[in-house]
Amino acid sequence: MHKPRHRGTHPSDDKLFGDRYLPRLEDAAQDLNYLLDRQYGEASASKIVTHRYRLNERQRMALRRICASKQDIDKRAASEVPFEELKDQVLWIDGFNLLILTETALGGGLILKGYDGCYRDMSGIYGTYKRVEETPAAIDAIGRVLHDAAAAEINWLLDAPVSNSGRLKQLLLDYADAQDYDWSVETTPNPDRELAAVEGVVITSDAWVLDRANAWTNLPEVLLDDEVKDANLLVL
Repeated sequence: MHKPRHRGTHPSDDKLFGDRYLPRLEDAAQDLNYLLDRQYGEASASKIVTHRYRLNERQRMALRRICASKQDIDKRAASEVPFEELKDQVLWIDGFNLLILTETALGGGLILKGYDGCYRDMSGIYGTYKRVEETPAAIDAIGRVLHDAAAAEINWLLDAPVSNSGRLKQLLLDYADAQDYDWSVETTPNPDRELAAVEGVVITSDAWVLDRANAWTNLPEVLLDDEVKDANLLVL
């Protein structure tokens, strides 16, 4: 019998990010941000803080996705386009980034709110995308929010080297056709570099892209507010 696959919570997350560790994580995040503000490299700063607060790998990963230097936060804030201003804009979507985040949120997995205001998950696809029980609902939720945005163009980019990217492309196109949405969906060898260079507004929470994109919008914030009830959200 087929066992349902979910992109839900990690077995240890309730413990690692629960009340017992929360004060330690808050202090560690403040220290990591202090070091980042003083131009320490992310890897070395993270190593110092991890050792100081005796964090495990998953906690360290969470902090790196939450923290950012004030310089990076200010730069990202300056290029952010509010959701209310997306009408008639050209949107470019980091496909796996947005879809997996939404699947994780709907499945009860841990969602991190970064100091830059972006929402990130800790799910990994490790070279292969596998559809989960929440996939149709995630696509539907994204579709409704994108429809409300009233953008002029909606372009999805998917990582071609990831297995099953072609199947996901067809799934997204079939959904768009059924809903009469005019979506473009393409697989490409390196979506990050393309997203960093496009004219238009990017939808991603990838820090590397955010620091290079011409403009971006925090669509996951709207998704979590409007489409996901009681998300498993960590805010430090």
